Amino acid sequence: MRKLVLCWTIGIWSRSIAQEVWLLRGPEVSYPPLQARAYRTTAKEWVIYLRADLERWMPYVFDSVFSVKITLHSDKGIEAEGTLTLPAQRHWQGVWRSELPPRLAGKPFILRLSFPEAAEDFLFTWIYLPKAVTGSWIASSDNVLSSFISLHDTFGRAYKISPQDSLWQIFLHPAEVDTSAPLLPYIQRKAEKSKPVPHPGAWYLRRDSSQVFWHGYQPAPYSLLPKVTDSLLQRAFQLFSDTKPGERSDRGLVYLAWGPPPVEILSPFHRIWVYPEKGWSFHFRWRKGTWHLDRKLEYQAAWQNRGK
Repeated sequence: MRKLVLCWTIGIWSRSIAQEVWLLRGPEVSYPPLQARAYRTTAKEWVIYLRADLERWMPYVFDSVFSVKITLHSDKGIEAEGTLTLPAQRHWQGVWRSELPPRLAGKPFILRLSFPEAAEDFLFTWIYLPKAVTGSWIASSDNVLSSFISLHDTFGRAYKISPQDSLWQIFLHPAEVDTSAPLLPYIQRKAEKSKPVPHPGAWYLRRDSSQVFWHGYQPAPYSLLPKVTDSLLQRAFQLFSDTKPGERSDRGLVYLAWGPPPVEILSPFHRIWVYPEKGWSFHFRWRKGTWHLDRKLEYQAAWQNRGK
């Protein structure tokens, strides 16, 4: 089912600015139509690796290549923009290299692709611009790495590496991540922080500890949701892994209990999952490298009636 995407501007009187908000209808069946991940290769340059489904634009393309506009949006509006020349094919993955203002480092944004011939239809996704300069980047648009990854550096060299290679340890560093059991949606978080522990599948790109990459899937017993299948756990791992395994994240917990949200409202710092038939909405905020659920006592009723 083709997704319906609406865009509107909401005035925020307390700050006297315009906030870009996107409404996404319908769950993703496989990959989202646009995925992106940013790597800071020099003090001023970022490489953004993109994976895009361009099928919706093909009826408007009458040449072997076509140009699209790429923009970065914050709560204050457009922060950066550029142009990408893409081949006339249904699926594309590649990079956008651009010098972006250093003030954007360490902040989340909405990335949007638009095509002039189909102005009413655009692609968008969420992206985070890291602070650390790595000098290298991975040809991957999400946190989960395949068995062999393609890694590139600023000198134009490309490497095919796997966890068994010596080069893996040169470019990637083992990560300590939060593997604690997820809290129920209605339980308030305690003041003390959970202690990160070493995980065999979690890695940082050296010099950038703000982004975690995951290699391999290791399903764990899930006492809170005994009827969840391994395939659903793996899907949650692929979609939501960041500072902890996806099935143990706040979004993963809600996803496993209620499934993909029929309606999702997004802005750079907020995500709201809406389940109209069930009468529930879940508000996530970006803090410290992941999306945290705003826990409410009224979620207790939703949790106790999940699956009904």
